[in-house]
Amino acid sequence: MNIKIEGVLVMAKAWSVLFLILIVQSICVGAQSLSQDNSLLECNGVLYRCTTNQAVANPGEVAAGACQNICGYYCSVNGVWVPDGVGDQLATNELGEGEHINTLKHDLIDGYQCCPEMWCYNGYSCIPNQKFNPSDTYIYYALDKRWRCIDGSWWEAKPVTTWDNHFTGFCPRAEDCLVSLDGNPNMNYNPEAYFSAEKPQCIATGQHILDYYCNNGEWYSRTALVAGKMLELVAGYLNNFSLICDAPSEVLNNYGYRVDNKAAIAYLGNNCLVNQHRIPCVNNFCVLRFGNEQMFGVSLNQPLFADAYSFSDLVGLSSCPGNPQDGYIACTPNTLYNPNDRVLIYTRPGLGLGGSRGVSGWDMFLYLIRNPIDSLLQIIREGRVSFRSRVGLRKGFATLVPPRFSKLYLATEGGSTIRAVAQFNIYNRVLHRYESYMTVNYNNLDFDICEPINQYSGEFVNCNATSPGNYIVIDRQPAPVNLVAFWKELTVKLELE
Repeated sequence: MNIKIEGVLVMAKAWSVLFLILIVQSICVGAQSLSQDNSLLECNGVLYRCTTNQAVANPGEVAAGACQNICGYYCSVNGVWVPDGVGDQLATNELGEGEHINTLKHDLIDGYQCCPEMWCYNGYSCIPNQKFNPSDTYIYYALDKRWRCIDGSWWEAKPVTTWDNHFTGFCPRAEDCLVSLDGNPNMNYNPEAYFSAEKPQCIATGQHILDYYCNNGEWYSRTALVAGKMLELVAGYLNNFSLICDAPSEVLNNYGYRVDNKAAIAYLGNNCLVNQHRIPCVNNFCVLRFGNEQMFGVSLNQPLFADAYSFSDLVGLSSCPGNPQDGYIACTPNTLYNPNDRVLIYTRPGLGLGGSRGVSGWDMFLYLIRNPIDSLLQIIREGRVSFRSRVGLRKGFATLVPPRFSKLYLATEGGSTIRAVAQFNIYNRVLHRYESYMTVNYNNLDFDICEPINQYSGEFVNCNATSPGNYIVIDRQPAPVNLVAFWKELTVKLELE
């Protein structure tokens, strides 16, 4: 019994000596202390060993895992305690208020390091959260991709531009669209906040502001949705047709009548309110003519059945019951409405709206409009067609994006085709100014359209042939030749035979 007691006393003395040695050899910081090798932390009378292996801790010690933060220290991946806010991995970045180094982060390859919870590790240092800073241009390159730090995780990075092409930045998600570099991140994904003092930085794919529609990180005109859906509905009549999309005053024949004691034109003007800001009630109209029939479509900037200046009054709708199919509700046999995109398609009574023929509106838009014009622009940008201008007319067309058009004309008759787009108020980053662009493509014409155009242009060649019967016309405003002003003469007024 005495032997056991003596053994216990000897062991107790040994631990006391060890503890005294630790205290003597410690570096004291306030109420905490570290062993000489920084592997043990004493805090509030408890010994914490920095280790990822629970078995390494000795009796009387508590094992602390990698990046565990205790009493102002974190357990580093090297097995030593480091003061919070200190470490080579922090580089020049400082911790924000309330932030601590407390989370194990992976660099997507084979490296690990301790960083704050909402930061990321790039193999060398911790990168702060970039979610709320769209102008932060830092990109982490790994696995043959580009990444940004979003809420503590690496997300694939995709640079995006504002709809006027003026600014480039990043959004929290690759499919988002950039609205404003100076916006409030707390307003993200709230399109109506654009009409307030606190604009969003980004909105999500599928959301829209006025005529600008976010589609997987790329700005489209909502008029493109209208045009695509109309082309889908008449897919069986596309041998001979014409489609024009433009401002109401350029497209509609008669809006001089009155509705509920208001002039019909008032329903199309800047009379709708969002957050007490007046905005246009509608965007561009599209009119599609095929045979002796026609239909029109438009995107709305307020719900169809709004309290004031309701577009439903113009088309005689009192309700729109039914379940959406591909996003659209058949309000009547002559009216389709998409409540999410706020797109309405209308025909004359009795014509009826055919169902989808297995091809979506997006497919029709890509097939008939975007892809051909993209190919055309590629020819222009690469200089495969000769244009002459002192102001670098050809190079400026790098900023023309067909889905973001302001005007559209598409017509086919007897094997001849016209495709034309115009885009207004697009920022030219080379010349540092806003410009307008136009391109028109003619196929299978039986006359040389370039001759009168280039005679008008004088010393500048704005029209050229890619092959017999096929021509390209381009122009930019401001420029020496103002062909944009002759949009109708080059499109609607030109008869195909």
